[in-house]
Amino acid sequence: MIPILIPALVFLAALPVLVRALVLRDRLLAGLYQGHRELWVQLGRPNGWMWRVPEGSWFPEIRISFGMLRSTPPTWLSNAPDLQDLYYSCRRMARLWNFVAMPLFAAAMIISAVVAS
Repeated sequence: MIPILIPALVFLAALPVLVRALVLRDRLLAGLYQGHRELWVQLGRPNGWMWRVPEGSWFPEIRISFGMLRSTPPTWLSNAPDLQDLYYSCRRMARLWNFVAMPLFAAAMIISAVVAS
């Protein structure tokens, strides 16, 4: 019973990072939709996690999410300078989730499996 608690606690501790990343991405997409509609259309009309519009689509959202993990900012960001701080905050949270929280969770799962066996 104890070994399963370790990954669960790691996941629960990291969950606020994921929620923050998703909320920031929603705010970024809403900002694109409201202030830079032509960019939002060029990006494929992405919907967010909780933020959605009827004409939006899910598939471009995946491309935007993985694009945030790259080291170079996207070219469209230079056309939306008012959203740069929001983009970099969102990217920081996405990287923290993918490169810190998930590896820690995976390590906790492996350790708990070894301890349990």
